[in-house]
Amino acid sequence: MSCPHGARRGLMDGLRRTCRVQTLAPSADKPKTHEGGSTGLATVIACKKLYPGLLLRQGLYTRQGIKLLPPGMRLTETLVKALQRSGEPSFVLAHSVRELGSVAAVSGLATESSGLRRRVAVTSGGRLAFDDSEEVEEHHRDAAGFGVFAEADAQTDRPWAIRHHELARVRATLLNVADNIVADREARWQSLPRVIQKNIEPIALPDELIAGWLDRSEIGRLKAERVQEHRRILARLVAGLPVEITTITSMIEEATQLMSRHPRRYAQLALAVDRIDDYLPDHAYTRVVLAVGMAMRLGAAHDEVIATGLAAGLADIGMAMVPKSIRDADRPLDETEINKVRRHAAWSVVMVHEIAGLPECVALAIHQHHERDDASGYPRATKATGIHEIARLIAVADEFAAATADRPHRPARRPFDAMQGLLAQVSVGTLARPMVRALLQLVGLFPVGSLVRLSDGTVATVVGSHPKMVDRPIVQRAGAGDRPGQTVDLSIIAPGDLSVLEAI
Repeated sequence: MSCPHGARRGLMDGLRRTCRVQTLAPSADKPKTHEGGSTGLATVIACKKLYPGLLLRQGLYTRQGIKLLPPGMRLTETLVKALQRSGEPSFVLAHSVRELGSVAAVSGLATESSGLRRRVAVTSGGRLAFDDSEEVEEHHRDAAGFGVFAEADAQTDRPWAIRHHELARVRATLLNVADNIVADREARWQSLPRVIQKNIEPIALPDELIAGWLDRSEIGRLKAERVQEHRRILARLVAGLPVEITTITSMIEEATQLMSRHPRRYAQLALAVDRIDDYLPDHAYTRVVLAVGMAMRLGAAHDEVIATGLAAGLADIGMAMVPKSIRDADRPLDETEINKVRRHAAWSVVMVHEIAGLPECVALAIHQHHERDDASGYPRATKATGIHEIARLIAVADEFAAATADRPHRPARRPFDAMQGLLAQVSVGTLARPMVRALLQLVGLFPVGSLVRLSDGTVATVVGSHPKMVDRPIVQRAGAGDRPGQTVDLSIIAPGDLSVLEAI
């Protein structure tokens, strides 16, 4: 069942050549410039001069240096009203927060600290990252590594200082603007179909086992590399920096190639090695692997598979704006905390605006991936017919990936139990039956990574699945010492001769 090391090495080399993840160039972090090549100057614009239809040539910032809207956005009536409700008499137009020094005296930007002020980290893109009441997380430190945190006064090396009441008002304005950006997108989403195009030049998937699959150590290395790529993408979006869409699609193409060659072993990428203790990027990678495989099992066209992978990788990007103390709480959340978590869907839509060329259906699926078929989900309690099928697919992948990972408030569930939980949700109408069936075909009834007891009394690990015989997986018996045990494909053995008795 296994292949020579040289064949596996050839597969890895080929994937690196064809699906190489692009390096995120430091030059992309520099402030944007006008056509003449020189950095533009910031200007103050009175709130009363903002009107529907105004095209922003520069980003729109608060007087405290927080970016509200990106350049290239045309103001809508709802956005103008949201800005007017902020209570700010004026805003600042600039390409980056570094330009705001030219209008500091006019706009009232804070450049000194006092007992009435709070230390706040602001990226060079003007995104409010965290303040002194919040823990500095991994993605904040990564963002700082890009050199993007601006200083109000470079000579004193002091972060922006915002009055407590100003900070609360700025946060409220940010939330209001984010909600209105989403409302504007929703108007455009109304005309989008809600289906995944299937059986139109689908990617062929062989039923037989093909030599060349990766061993456990190679899977671990590949996963670690891709989780790091997801972490860098997260950090750039937190920093307000642009991300090339090809940086993400190259990872999805890699997964697509592996699934098209080894569909029965493919789920090992998500389930056969230990999760990495960096939940947001690790969860994103696991969800991408599952979602891509599920889309291909559904017979989705290549472009639809890529769109599904994009939405799966970016769906929880807005959780970076939710304090870690809430995300990692080992207790029930109160109503305020639950509301903060639920707002991450809107934050995700706003943050992925930095990715040029992102399909509109991807943004819609990102916003809807916590909706449920019976309208029990959020943020809009949308019923099945109004939810994009990509979002319905990601909902299943997301729940399975989350259930099989350790979290502070509960231990990981056995993959078998997680699958049973999804099947129960299908029976009550919460999750889509075709999407859970696609996951079942991908990972099996006894999912990859499960420990099972066989009918001959031996214990084995599930290492592969069969789409048509979901209860007849590929298993590897327990070996002696460091030596792996025998690998057995139950799909080619009569059930009376050998079967899975139970998950253990």
